[in-house]
Amino acid sequence: RGGIFLPSTGVVAPYKVTVAYAENAVENGAAVHLNTAALGFAMEQGRIIGVRTNQGLIRAGAVVNAAGVWADKIAAYADDHFFTIHGRKGTIAIIDKALGATQKSVLALPRLGVKSYTKGGGLNPTVEGNLLMGPTAIEVSQREDWSTTPEEMEFLFSRHLSLNRQLRPRDTITYFAGVRACTFEEDFIIEPSEHVPNLIHAVGIQSPGLASAPAIAQDVAAMAVEILKTTREVKPNPTFNPERRLTPQLAKLSLEERGEAIKKNPAYGQIVCRCEAISAGEIIDAIHSPVPATSLDAVKRRARAGMGRCQGGFCTPAILEILARETGKAASEINKGRPGSQLLAGETKTGGGTRT
Repeated sequence: RGGIFLPSTGVVAPYKVTVAYAENAVENGAAVHLNTAALGFAMEQGRIIGVRTNQGLIRAGAVVNAAGVWADKIAAYADDHFFTIHGRKGTIAIIDKALGATQKSVLALPRLGVKSYTKGGGLNPTVEGNLLMGPTAIEVSQREDWSTTPEEMEFLFSRHLSLNRQLRPRDTITYFAGVRACTFEEDFIIEPSEHVPNLIHAVGIQSPGLASAPAIAQDVAAMAVEILKTTREVKPNPTFNPERRLTPQLAKLSLEERGEAIKKNPAYGQIVCRCEAISAGEIIDAIHSPVPATSLDAVKRRARAGMGRCQGGFCTPAILEILARETGKAASEINKGRPGSQLLAGETKTGGGTRT
């Protein structure tokens, strides 16, 4: 028995990395179309000239197929279906911050010497102080099977208890599942299409996909530039700003810094999420960010409101109220996550003033 020590290992918040790149792209002139589904391609002489979506046609000089579990369907739209994606579900549990202090390193249980399509899961600290336990690896037939089962949770605890003897089911604050987009070759496909001159595939990305993403992006960007050069002049953006504009995070500030922030914007003094000490000002910042957070889940990931022990049990009504006010919508129109996931059916009565 032994272990492998990797001092270069680090952790990031995956969704915050994604949002940071997206916001920086928008600040440098990119456009992000949310809730926009690709329905097909407009083709001309073997090239893609546009993407047909539920929001209309989007003209394109180059197209990157990074559609995850739907990547083979996107490839088929261009008659370039040379791979097949199958889903492998992974369930992860988030453990309360109270146990975060018991572990400061990334611990894993790799299956050395055994042919496996998973690293075997692990117990990882997060930048916010929680522990992540998992994931599992279960083949599924549905591409968006995000269901979880008691058996999966029992497996997670039985497997990872050897890494931290203080783990208890009662310390789980939430759990969720995602689906890996696997090819049957079990390898990444990052290459220009051999049949469509302006299509690039970045598919079959499994672990370590997050760690690989910056390098993959550089390679794909270089491919896209070469494709675009065949039809137009391509120059670097002379005003490109690599720095992302940050907004205050009250929980990370000293008392003096918090006081200064509240003087500039009193909304920072109104604590909405008590578990994570998130203010109304931070939620409003997320709603009006370069890539606006307009659902409860979006606010949760951007500002951490609702991420704590009670998982929004206390702050959800207040967040709904802020979202409705800042977006000009009725509270019954606000989604939890995807379109059609509204929490409220409508108002039962009117009048009575405003909740404070």
